[in-house]
Order: sequence, then structure tokens, then C-alpha cells
Amino acid sequence: MLPLLLLLQTTAPPRLTEFLQQSIGFDSVQLAAVERGEPVVKVLEARDRRDVAVFGIITVTMTRDAWASAARNFPAALRTPHRTQLGIFSNPANEGDVAAVTITSRDVGEMRDCKPGDCVVKLPATDMRRIHDQMNWSAPAADLQAQLSAYARRRLVQYVTDYRTRGDSAMAIYDGPGGRPPRSCFGRKTSFPISGRFSV
Repeated sequence: MLPLLLLLQTTAPPRLTEFLQQSIGFDSVQLAAVERGEPVVKVLEARDRRDVAVFGIITVTMTRDAWASAARNFPAALRTPHRTQLGIFSNPANEGDVAAVTITSRDVGEMRDCKPGDCVVKLPATDMRRIHDQMNWSAPAADLQAQLSAYARRRLVQYVTDYRTRGDSAMAIYDGPGGRPPRSCFGRKTSFPISGRFSV
């Protein structure tokens, strides 16, 4: 995930400059690029080697009020030319919100042997066990894909509902992958941002 800090003036205020130097580790070259209005991105150190932390900053040529107004129109703010599908969860969340989520046939084949520390997708260990125990692995490939897709849709709704109730304490803790590059399994074909914070 790339958090973007939007500057709404031509020069960075002193507190922002201090933050960029001390907390993010920007050097004079990066600070000068920010001052020129260029986007600057820096990969940060993460506590867990499986995580990737990235910081980005960019200036925008609009007033603070105009930017805030555009950001409040959450569905429109999410739409980009490269994001062909998106969804916003209802309140309360329901499976209709995630009807388009499908687990790919490639992921179906790789999920059978998924276990904590050795999984090609990012999942908590509890979900890995449930998938292993609840799926009918002897079913035809299309049926197994339908089972996994239905499971993913149910879990997404449960996850969003739990997140809206408990906040960050409900965030998933991933127990994979090992040495292989991770990719998201749930929502791989469709992105469903959790909008609980924005729709309340």
C-alpha cells in the first residue's frame, strides 16, 4: 500500500520538512524534489521481512477545500483508468457487495497445499486450516473453484463486519508466505476497499 501525503502549497512547511527528514529519512536531494513538485517515493524498513512499507509524497495544484471535497466523494476518488473494478461495502456488509469476487483456477490448484509459513497467498493460519478442512478437494476443478470463491466472499463480509466493530484490532495477521513472493488471493480480480471509516 502506498500512502500519499498531499502538499497543498509550493514549499514544505518546517514541521513537514522535519517529519520527512527525521521519520521518513529523506535526504536533501529528495527534499529538493518535493520542493520542485516532483513525486518522491521511498521504500521504508519493515519490522517483518515479509512486509513492504512504502512512503510517497506528491504535490497537487488545487486548494485544500477542493481536495477535501474530492476526497469525500469516496467512490469517485477510487476510480482510476487502471482500476477497472471496485466496490464499496454496504452497511451492513453483505455477500452482494462481493458477488464479483472469484478465486482463479490457478489459485485453486495452489491452495491445496497451503500451510502457515508456506503459502503463495496472504492468509491467516485459521483461514488456511478452514480451507483445508472445509473444501471437498476431490470435487471437479470448477466445483472446487466455486467452493473457494464462496468461502472468500463469506470471509470478506465477516472481515469487514468485524473491522467495523473492532477497528484495527480486527486486522488480519498473515501467516505466509515463506520465501515465495506474496500475492493477494481474496479480491485478486476485484478490489473491495473497506469503507467503514468513510461511510459512518
